[in-house]
Amino acid sequence: MLMVEENLMMTIIRTFVDHLRHRDPQGRFQFDRYTAQQAFKFGRVQSLIGDLKYVLISPPPEWCDQLRLKFLDGFDAFLDLLRCMQGMDPVVRQVGQHIEMEPEWEAAFTLQMKLTHIISMIQEWCCTDERVLIEAYKKCLSMLNQCQDGLSDGEQPLSLSLAGHSVDTFRYQVSQEKVSIHLPMCRLLAGLHVLLSRTEVASRFPEQLPLGELSPHLLIELPLRCLVLCAQVHAGMWRRNGFSLINQIYYYHNVKCRVEMFDKDVIMLQVGASMMDPNHFLMIVLSRFELFHIFSSVDIRKRYREANKDVAQQNTLIEEMLHLIVMVV
Repeated sequence: MLMVEENLMMTIIRTFVDHLRHRDPQGRFQFDRYTAQQAFKFGRVQSLIGDLKYVLISPPPEWCDQLRLKFLDGFDAFLDLLRCMQGMDPVVRQVGQHIEMEPEWEAAFTLQMKLTHIISMIQEWCCTDERVLIEAYKKCLSMLNQCQDGLSDGEQPLSLSLAGHSVDTFRYQVSQEKVSIHLPMCRLLAGLHVLLSRTEVASRFPEQLPLGELSPHLLIELPLRCLVLCAQVHAGMWRRNGFSLINQIYYYHNVKCRVEMFDKDVIMLQVGASMMDPNHFLMIVLSRFELFHIFSSVDIRKRYREANKDVAQQNTLIEEMLHLIVMVV
């Protein structure tokens, strides 16, 4: 009744987004320049998430058209909220000197933790009705495509060749450019994609799903960057970025967040890998881990000399990459 007659889900989410007005030029939430008053307000606004949990606490046993309509309106509003979180608090690797000021990272993770239950509940609602699941999937994919529009802009694609295979990918290095641990749009799509298989909607209604629009290269790109960031932190390449990054990586794997963060990134890699030539997938993984030259060069001693990274670091990265491949398989 609250959903259908009062449109409460949409009202709560719109109110929530309206109160978090501090954005960066890309429209993402920005908590680092919060004044004490804004921080206090952010604390109060979080109580809205409890109200949202109340609305979503019991998925409907049966759906009517009106309920579908209102839920999908609420889902649209929720996607707008996630879009403001997609890519927030990006980090850049410090080389030379240690970071001077620890950046604000806690507010973004507080928001992520509060929303974890909501995201799981929304997925539970979606899987109780096939039409809702299909519509939600379409909406999520189209919003993710909007978010990723600028990913490959203006960059010359990089052609990789190894063992008789070649693939084009983006020019991008985690160790040199901006990378963010917050990718809720990719992760929600990964969750919905799993539900398509589990409820067999994908095999029963393939004509209704926009599976032709899925670009596996684009799907895996951001989650892979995030996993490479973790690997590089473990290899000690980001030491000069201080404790804020270590804390972010800790929470990313922590039980409070991992279901909707780390686990979903691995799932998204599985989705992408299942739709790609496995050789292409491996080559892109090698390229993102910045290990491509090591495996493509003939003389092993020469490649270690050229790598000019610390050998222990290099070995840790190779271990992390192999561990990721084991998880995906």
